[in-house]
Amino acid sequence: MEENRLYEAYCTQLEADKKKIDGFCDINGFTAEELFNAVTAFSKGSFLSSDEDDGVNATEDTLSFIRGNTGYKTEDSLNIRAYGDGTQYRLECSYDPSELTGYMIKSFVKMYDHIVSEFMIRKKLKDVTLVSREDERIIENLYDSEYPVAERPAYRLLQDSTVKYPDRVAVVAADRRLTYRQLNEEANALGHVLKDAGAGVEGIVAVMAERDSYAYVMRQGVLKSGAAFLPIDPEYPQDRIRFILEDSGAQILVTTKGVLKERRDLSDDLSTGGIRVIEAIDAVQNGSREDLNIEVPAEALAYVIYTSGSTGKPK
Repeated sequence: MEENRLYEAYCTQLEADKKKIDGFCDINGFTAEELFNAVTAFSKGSFLSSDEDDGVNATEDTLSFIRGNTGYKTEDSLNIRAYGDGTQYRLECSYDPSELTGYMIKSFVKMYDHIVSEFMIRKKLKDVTLVSREDERIIENLYDSEYPVAERPAYRLLQDSTVKYPDRVAVVAADRRLTYRQLNEEANALGHVLKDAGAGVEGIVAVMAERDSYAYVMRQGVLKSGAAFLPIDPEYPQDRIRFILEDSGAQILVTTKGVLKERRDLSDDLSTGGIRVIEAIDAVQNGSREDLNIEVPAEALAYVIYTSGSTGKPK
């Protein structure tokens, strides 16, 4: 009850002072204590008061003092006490580290200090800024997307990462894990086989993969050959797969024995269309593991995807 009466009295005083600083009116002429109290007042919680003895505590960096203090108690996760003597002030914060961090508290104190300082020097309330110019620059550059990027073929992303992190795990799939070195070498092996089969820049290689590690090997292997990869879901209906292969002009299909066994119905379509089938696991085992380093222009095709379209026909 006592705290509530104190809080109500404080709000009454603030309301009386509000006309002095509301809107864009002048704020010059206020004492530091008046401005300090006004800023301190804007906090959720119950107002506290104490009659601690006057005192001054000087440190190397700041002049702290205890005199006629004002403060606010917020939720239990954060307690704030503000001490002021009319010319200077000190904040004391205690907080729950499971909900707040020291960085957050320091940021709060820094902003509070900046706002109080702004009230001391600005003539108009509209000129008061919430953050310092230094913090403004940090915020302005927070999502700065300007970054020098050297153009390189898509397959180089994996290849260059292999040089940096050869033994780090690159793929975790249902059947196995692959490091960057292993993934790069298997992709190289498939890429060499595809290149020998006629795959190259601006060509399209269809990829029909199960949801396992070889799906990644196939994609990277196609890119290594310089061609663009065209993913086809093995569960697509036969007519849909036939249309995609014919419409794209793909002459090579990379898949696995497991998929071919499940989709024996595709054998005639593949033979009739003159499409060469490359079995991925055999290629990985027999191909060269050396980097291909094929020159691929930045504007070259890298990826082709068919969607259902409004009529249900792939496009």
